Amino acid sequence: MFNKITSELLSYVYQNYADEAIAILKSGDFDKHILQNAGYGLPLYKITKCNSIILEDNKWKENAMPTIIRNRKNCNKLMSFWQSEYGYNMSEPMDFANYKEICGHFRDFDIEELLEGTLDELVLKGYNRDEAEFCYSVLVYEPELLQKHLSLRTNPDVYISGDFTPQSAPLFPHDSYNALIFSYETYCDAIDLYGIFAFYESKQIKSIGHYEIETLLQAAAYYELYNKLLQISENNTTSSL
Repeated sequence: MFNKITSELLSYVYQNYADEAIAILKSGDFDKHILQNAGYGLPLYKITKCNSIILEDNKWKENAMPTIIRNRKNCNKLMSFWQSEYGYNMSEPMDFANYKEICGHFRDFDIEELLEGTLDELVLKGYNRDEAEFCYSVLVYEPELLQKHLSLRTNPDVYISGDFTPQSAPLFPHDSYNALIFSYETYCDAIDLYGIFAFYESKQIKSIGHYEIETLLQAAAYYELYNKLLQISENNTTSSL
């Protein structure tokens, strides 16, 4: 996709090798196209932005913390460099909506395929229409629907499947979907199963392609979403006390 030094730059940025990345960026000896498109139309600096979102997580296992602290330090150094040397506003929220086709865990699935029923059928089964629609929007990462229900503060902590009644669905957590739990599990899978932590941990640079960029985007998008859903869920619980 890129020449050798540009590919190395991509790896350094992805793996938070700040000094090495900054040295190449300052030299100017790389394919400038990567600044606007490192893959999937994602500008290179937004890889650092995604890393910064993931590295905000404080729930890492104790033995992982030295790796996380090192990556945080280097990620912050890259964030400062992008801001000071390139003028990017690194405090702006990440625009995941522009990459919804990449962020969504399930793509090209309709609600009937995922939740075992159309929206009307789920309502007839006894589910709340907004909660069912919200769950679907999380599964496919549909920004407009997500924003609608985030604004409505729709409850995300609900198990939904047309195969069960709303009362029995929580008894079958592996056969139904819960938006709050799904968002966190999707983030964790990207970190553990699909290798993001392995990139953070590696002492050597690794080749980065579209798959790795997709995994990073999805992890950051769902971790950010999870925190929003968690806040709604906690507020709903507090309000009901």
